[in-house]
Amino acid sequence: MNELELPPAPALPADVRERVLHRVLHRMDAAPAAAPRRRTSFLPAAAAAVVVAIAATTVTAVTGFGADDPAGLDRLPPATVTDGGPGAASGEDPGRDPFAGVELPPPSGQPATDLALARCAAAVVHSGRAGEYPPTREWRSTLHMGVGAVESDLEINDSFACLVSPGSVAVSGLTGTPAGEVQVVRMSAGQLVVLNPDRREFAIGLPDKMLISEDRVTFVDIYSGETPDRMRLTVTGGYDGPVPEPVQALGVVDRDLPERPDTPEGRYLDECFDGLPTHAHVNDRLWIPVGWHDVGGAAPPALVARIGDLAAGFCVTDPVYGRAFAEAPLRPDHRSGLASPVVFHRGGGSAVLMAVSPDVTRVEIAAVPMLPHQPPPRSAAPPQQDPVADAGCTILDGLAMCTIDSRQQETNRQARDQVVVTAYTADSPAGVEVYRN
Repeated sequence: MNELELPPAPALPADVRERVLHRVLHRMDAAPAAAPRRRTSFLPAAAAAVVVAIAATTVTAVTGFGADDPAGLDRLPPATVTDGGPGAASGEDPGRDPFAGVELPPPSGQPATDLALARCAAAVVHSGRAGEYPPTREWRSTLHMGVGAVESDLEINDSFACLVSPGSVAVSGLTGTPAGEVQVVRMSAGQLVVLNPDRREFAIGLPDKMLISEDRVTFVDIYSGETPDRMRLTVTGGYDGPVPEPVQALGVVDRDLPERPDTPEGRYLDECFDGLPTHAHVNDRLWIPVGWHDVGGAAPPALVARIGDLAAGFCVTDPVYGRAFAEAPLRPDHRSGLASPVVFHRGGGSAVLMAVSPDVTRVEIAAVPMLPHQPPPRSAAPPQQDPVADAGCTILDGLAMCTIDSRQQETNRQARDQVVVTAYTADSPAGVEVYRN
């Protein structure tokens, strides 16, 4: 694991922590088993507040993100005022306050949650359907949870749901398609919500992987190859059968964001996203290719992509597990210092994406051996070791993409290779170590 010394996550209420843990473990159980994956039976609160898309390899968002900032949505461009029906963005009068005429919920002390709630409330009001919901000034978040790097799920008033993505929001009604004592709503192509006002115990999913819950609001991820008509729903004392065709949530596009063009790089990303769980992104076309990293030799190639200043990621061709996508939010503190890690991938090879300052002229990655149970001291610089492999990195648009073949760490049980990244500047021609994992 990473020796990152991250600040402690804010304490989560016991019921929220239990629900977050339940969802994380269910996602780990339900993720495609195309390759070995570590199974964790317990996640502390700091980890439970983080959901990272895992596609058969180990991916770590090395900067982390908490319940208050699950997707960095406060760094999005201003909202587009919406008028008319769901999904329609008029774009008229772009200077107008997007929250004008919306009675916003009271501040919670968590800015990202407040902004997400405000976007959901504005979508309802501008769609003309506010009468179907409680007054927006009475809304409160009973759960706010990040999904991957760019989206988040909200449970509002413990009675309905909102899915927040960079360019749009989807808000369930207070009712959906009935199935016994519960009701089902489709939030996106990869996600359902079960509304359960009477707290009946129910199970939903494929016959061999059922999510069991009695929460009033439950997000249900639809994984690759699943469709609701293949999924089963069993409600205690009521319904037992296929998931009925769900009512579609209210959807509003509230930000006009660019989508990737139809280029060879764009089509490559299309193929990369095709292998992800279908719940991972509401609109994966917001990821715009930045450029290729391919230094030859045994270092795996990778295509870097980003969503503006919101998030960055890469599609890497892992030497053992094939193509995988890793992503994480871009944070303001990435702009400080020489270089800062964004996301780390370890599979058959290792890859790390760094945010680098304009002063950096070159970045290199190396794998060095480290015996088990001998971590480098935190209070001193790690000892110098001869690399067993090294490779160059590619600097692209303020990011440095580094990959290395590190398969020896999987086969040698007596030693574990560390990945070390070094940055060079005109003032530091000998190089400065900026990352070690």
